[in-house]
Amino acid sequence: MKESFLHFIWQFQQFDKSKLRTTDGELVEIFAIGNHNTDAGPDFKNAKIRIGKIIWHGQVEIHTSSSHWKLHGHQDDRAYDNVVLHVVWENDENIYNKEGKLIPTVELKDKIPSDLLTKCHELINSPELIPCSSQIHHANKMNVLSMQQQATIERLKIKSEVVVELLNRNNMDWEDTTYQLLAKNFGFKINSEPFLRLAQNAPLKYLKKHVGNLLQIEAILFGVAGLLDQSPKDDYHSFLMNEYVFLSKKYSLEGNEINESSWKHLRLRPGNFPAVRISQFAALINLNPHLFDSFTNFEDVKALKKSLRIKPSDYWKTHYHFGKESKRQLKGMGMNSVENLLINTTVPLLVAYSQHLDEPKYMDKALLILESLKPERNHITNRWQEMGISSVNAFESQALIEMYNNYCLKKRCLSCKIGVGLISGK
Repeated sequence: MKESFLHFIWQFQQFDKSKLRTTDGELVEIFAIGNHNTDAGPDFKNAKIRIGKIIWHGQVEIHTSSSHWKLHGHQDDRAYDNVVLHVVWENDENIYNKEGKLIPTVELKDKIPSDLLTKCHELINSPELIPCSSQIHHANKMNVLSMQQQATIERLKIKSEVVVELLNRNNMDWEDTTYQLLAKNFGFKINSEPFLRLAQNAPLKYLKKHVGNLLQIEAILFGVAGLLDQSPKDDYHSFLMNEYVFLSKKYSLEGNEINESSWKHLRLRPGNFPAVRISQFAALINLNPHLFDSFTNFEDVKALKKSLRIKPSDYWKTHYHFGKESKRQLKGMGMNSVENLLINTTVPLLVAYSQHLDEPKYMDKALLILESLKPERNHITNRWQEMGISSVNAFESQALIEMYNNYCLKKRCLSCKIGVGLISGK
């Protein structure tokens, strides 16, 4: 028996409430179950319950065994002084409040239908990565849709927290935060951390001073990236090295360089090699140094996407590394990469800014972007597709990714509207 199951049972009142009594024989009538509390304190707040002849307004605490009240130290926590009902699977010990009075307790082990226990057990203990994969065709479509909407909002909240964390580090400077967030996502997971350090060690304010001179912006970024600390491979490489020597002294960047070994190449396509991405990042900063304004005040998603489809300098159209020319010409940022940047940079930024200002229009812009982009295709969305759950845009694919990572893999079926619906038959 898991406490999460009892939370589900109480929240959806999936037990026999006829002649419901406390362990000491008082009749119980439930008018309001209370609000599920996911923070510290009692499990359900603001419940309304009649016990005997008295109607109580207060909290409800849930445990598998009543003795867990003491095990969890609730007797010493004032937050639990207003618990009006203790709901347990088994009452193995009478629990008293600070005044020495018995805390009203309801035992549920004989009041829950056995088939409900079986359905829950089968779902949560399914060997499948998506536990409901064999039952999803029985799911209520409204539950699926509602869960997708909930999951997307949760995912946006989590991603916006990354923005807020960066913002706090940057003393509430939205421009620097945007620059660093974009850099982090230019690393596309594998090189996200060194890319973030690159942006932090090569401040945007210095790059802005050289807008219009792409070579100097490249010199700063490649220099701080630690990719110029070697013998020159060709004239271009030599030029950047000389420029960085001068610029690093001018802006006191010496000692800020990242170790070259921090950059990963393994299992990357050439178009994702660090040097290529840094060259594209430099070109973007050169063309659009006011990133925050561009990402928050755009009028058209297509135009925003087009602004990110930048091409690097001529050298990087034919090179993946310094000094090694390739016969294949690079075409700049692909559309999949652009849409990835929008999903992971622009959207979380807009959500965080909307919350910061309490201004819904920025949240609307974030949702507009997700609804305008094609759905992501990866091993997670493919699994859902095989189950008959497809997505028509990025809003829906983001939902499926969140559901998989934070509900399915963690077996949180009792917190998922699809799982709850399948167990309860609703």
